[in-house]
Amino acid sequence: MTTSVSPRPDAMGHFGPYGGRYVPETLMEPLRELEAAYDQARREPAFRRELAAGGVPVEPTLEAETNFTAAESYERARDLLGLPERPTALLCSNDVMAHAAQAAAQNLGLNVPEDLSLVSLAGLPGPRPAAPAMATVILDFEQAGATAATLLLKIIADRSLRPSAVLLPAEFDPRESIAPPA
Repeated sequence: MTTSVSPRPDAMGHFGPYGGRYVPETLMEPLRELEAAYDQARREPAFRRELAAGGVPVEPTLEAETNFTAAESYERARDLLGLPERPTALLCSNDVMAHAAQAAAQNLGLNVPEDLSLVSLAGLPGPRPAAPAMATVILDFEQAGATAATLLLKIIADRSLRPSAVLLPAEFDPRESIAPPA
């Protein structure tokens, strides 16, 4: 059996049915630097202060990192939902992770949104066929990719440049997976 692979990635940046990604070798080091810069920035005290200023307490035991697969997202959601004081909402990095968290909740006997609110932070525009329809932050991935590529090329051209934050437009679509805590 032959599998045809498009020369262009899908909406998630994957090539073919196995999810591989192509990155030219010349871009690997700058990408590692950007990844490290992002990882550091998201742990900055300023980020946590902004959350606190918005009335959102920061609780490290309620944070879970995954490898962005549905299987690991399911396991991390089960871990969080198994805590003695389980969260009433989960914020997931994308639709795949949010649906995995929804499956974990359902397998624990929890109903969305009655027992648990779920939000995807990187949804695609269009219909939400799962029930309940997932609340999501809709992003323009094409614009995000173009902006990232432009910034990366600038850093490659001038290694003295440091990565900087860029605010991209986003839209929140609440749909049916959020409710006030019971």
